[in-house]
Amino acid sequence: MMRLAIICEGQTEEGFVKQCLAPHLAQYSVYATPQLLGKTARKDGGGNVSVDRVVSYIRLLHRGFDCVTTFLDYYGFKKKGEMSCEELTNEIAEIAQSALGAGYSEERIIPYIQRHEFEALLFCQPNAFDLEEDWNDRQREELELIRRQFATPEDINDNPSTSPSKRLEQTFSSPKYRKSLHGPLIAEQIGVDMMREACPGFCQWLSRLEALSIGG
Repeated sequence: MMRLAIICEGQTEEGFVKQCLAPHLAQYSVYATPQLLGKTARKDGGGNVSVDRVVSYIRLLHRGFDCVTTFLDYYGFKKKGEMSCEELTNEIAEIAQSALGAGYSEERIIPYIQRHEFEALLFCQPNAFDLEEDWNDRQREELELIRRQFATPEDINDNPSTSPSKRLEQTFSSPKYRKSLHGPLIAEQIGVDMMREACPGFCQWLSRLEALSIGG
């Protein structure tokens, strides 16, 4: 049995781990537990993420789990400047290695940052947005049009007004899209298999987590 801690940014991501990732990974004898990144600025418990905060939490958790990974929005990192997802991920790994010393292992510490945010995964299948009676085909067609403008859902950008979550809020205004409620439910309808097929970054991370059972 492999005990995996997944550091999450807020309640939306926590719900996704509980409802989607944990049941999937359990099939591989990897038992995932979401761990919220403390008090932050966003209303649902997320936002205001920094590399130092992430590394501090990794240090706190790594002795109690076989493996620690992160599931954090690129959009949520403050002071990231021009750093890409890959560069941020590498910086977390480097600082964690320095902080943990002999306790650091690439097999046990797996930083992952979702480009550009969790809601990108929901653009894999617009037809999954059928939770509310007043959400209609016209709105789903709008999502499909957005999706076709990008090579993958992960390419939908992180501009403050055009990030994936903002696009969903603009499309579904009545009843409105609520991150922590609708996000995990829609993700559950889509399923991780479709997400990994459409989102290469997510696929690579998920494959690495599935393989933990081999090493454990």
